[in-house]
Amino acid sequence: NGFDYQHYLETKNISQKINLTQLVDYQEIGVSFKHPIKKVKEYRRGFLVMNRERFLPLTSNYMNALLFGYQENGPDNFQKTWQVLGVAHLFSLSGMHIYFFLVVFDYTILSIGITKERLFRLNLVFIWFLIIMTGAGPGMMRAGIQYAVKKLNRRFTFHLSQLDCWSIALFINCLFDPYVLLTVGGQLTYYLTFLILVIYPLIEKSSHPFKKGLQFNLLLSWLSLPLIWYHFYEWNVLNFVLNLFLGPLLLMVIMPILLASFFLGHLFPWLSFNWLEKSLELFQSAANLAASMKSFQFVTGRFPIGLLFLVI
Repeated sequence: NGFDYQHYLETKNISQKINLTQLVDYQEIGVSFKHPIKKVKEYRRGFLVMNRERFLPLTSNYMNALLFGYQENGPDNFQKTWQVLGVAHLFSLSGMHIYFFLVVFDYTILSIGITKERLFRLNLVFIWFLIIMTGAGPGMMRAGIQYAVKKLNRRFTFHLSQLDCWSIALFINCLFDPYVLLTVGGQLTYYLTFLILVIYPLIEKSSHPFKKGLQFNLLLSWLSLPLIWYHFYEWNVLNFVLNLFLGPLLLMVIMPILLASFFLGHLFPWLSFNWLEKSLELFQSAANLAASMKSFQFVTGRFPIGLLFLVI
């Protein structure tokens, strides 16, 4: 039940590996605006490098992960701690994060006097730009496509249900990436979204917002456990509490600060962001302390595939 590297390469459409022994010559070829997707990818790579050079290590890691969907694989990867705590999905760009970017975009566009009628078209263009700029991961692909389908459904009154929009998003995503449901990210994003569609009508009658949020979080966390156990073989009891508070903290505090710091840091190179690095170090230290508490950690082992389907 260890990591299957060959299967991982297959999901990435990699059938062979080449060992480069000598580099004779190379030539840099710029990407023109005739190829917009490649151009956006080029800008994304440039921003990732600029962030590492402009900001301190932990700040740049958080910024690249939460704004551009890039995960470091080295020893400085802060997400390893959150994975131990069972909330790594909150730091992987998905539906929760895409709505943050869309709210900022809508507010900016409406503030400069553009009408809501024109905003609809700009939203559709911005969605695809956002998907590419954030790495086109399974979570962002699902969230972006599903959001676009919902917007079209409301605009042209197709009378599609929430489940219909979810199904269309999955179908379109599979056209782009047939292996999406064979990846951990693909399975988690579509399974969790399906659970949200099932759970939300059950708790919608609750009148108190905090009680509704608590019920929603507990049900979603509990029902997602079988798939988490299957892929990660362990579970942290603190997952319930962290899911309740970390989501709002990321959306209302950390991501706005990171986005503002990104623009200010590149527009005004003389500004210092040591305060942000110190704040994130304290935040990360608290997470490391929680992750070190082994009494909250339970190792389940990998579920047999038949038992997984039975539990779900």
